[in-house]
Amino acid sequence: MPELLVRSERRGAVALLTLDRPDKLNAINAAMIAALDAAMDAAEVDDAIRAIVVAGAGRAFSAGFDLDMGAGAGRPDPAAVRRALEDDFRLILRFWDSPKPTVAIVVTVM
Repeated sequence: MPELLVRSERRGAVALLTLDRPDKLNAINAAMIAALDAAMDAAEVDDAIRAIVVAGAGRAFSAGFDLDMGAGAGRPDPAAVRRALEDDFRLILRFWDSPKPTVAIVVTVM
């Protein structure tokens, strides 16, 4: 069974999307991008949802994009790196271009 990388729940008129990869400080990888896309799709087509809130599980909101390209001891394929970076950028624009207000909850834990 694949791990759940994004938890989605409804709180009234708000869709709460929680990045759930705390062992990696919620670093966003290809699987999480797919999960975020699916959660955003569901929230955007639901007329009862008026806003989308994104939070992070654990001690970090997100460390950013996961830079592990799976190259192992060798160098990553430049075409694969380019595709990964394009997917990363597309995800950023996905939040920017959403038809619903999107807010991030970033909490500092000391």
